[in-house]
Amino acid sequence: IRVADNNSSDTISNVLIDSNEIGCSAPCKGWSLWNNGTQFHHDGIFIQTTNSSSAITGLTISNNYIHGDLGVGSNPTAYIYLTGSSGGLNTSNIFNNVIVDEVTGAPGAEGNIVLGFGAKGQNIYNNTDISLNQFTSTGIKIRDSCGGISTIKNNIFMNSFLAYDIEVAACTPTSDHNSFFGFNSASPRWFNNNGTFYGSLSAWQTATGKDANSSNSNPNLSPTYQLS
Repeated sequence: IRVADNNSSDTISNVLIDSNEIGCSAPCKGWSLWNNGTQFHHDGIFIQTTNSSSAITGLTISNNYIHGDLGVGSNPTAYIYLTGSSGGLNTSNIFNNVIVDEVTGAPGAEGNIVLGFGAKGQNIYNNTDISLNQFTSTGIKIRDSCGGISTIKNNIFMNSFLAYDIEVAACTPTSDHNSFFGFNSASPRWFNNNGTFYGSLSAWQTATGKDANSSNSNPNLSPTYQLS
């Protein structure tokens, strides 16, 4: 699914992407593709503004089941990817989605959820984010610029190599009441905060003050990724 502007100064309002199953069995060939000669994306849901003054406001992505193998070697990007121009993507709500990253080789997706340029102050809550490969996957990636602090609460992250890959200074999200479980125990990189890596939840909590009420206990999900 791709939503994008068409002209400069476009405003797209109140977009709802709800209750879809998006995915396929490996090797997947049905993902959203975008190629304008210099950019190439391989995504489940791709939201973008491409013109200088365009904006997308009131976006909701909810209750979707997004799964499959984005495709090793085919520039896999994200299961949900948000990126914008100077107008940006303002305060979207991403909640109650189940994302299952089934990439089994390398390189994996850039992130299961990626917040790119112009993605300002997103609300990400009550999602279940599962990865089948502890060595390549990332739960949430924040890149390009920091237009506003995002809120990440009440989510489950399982089996990722990185929970958060934050590549932008002063953009640490408001994060709490999350569950982080099954991460690669040999990796010192559960969390990246602008180049500083933390290899455990406790180290992340101590250094940043985030996720004070989060845990690394088993959420005991059912085979269909529901709380049992």
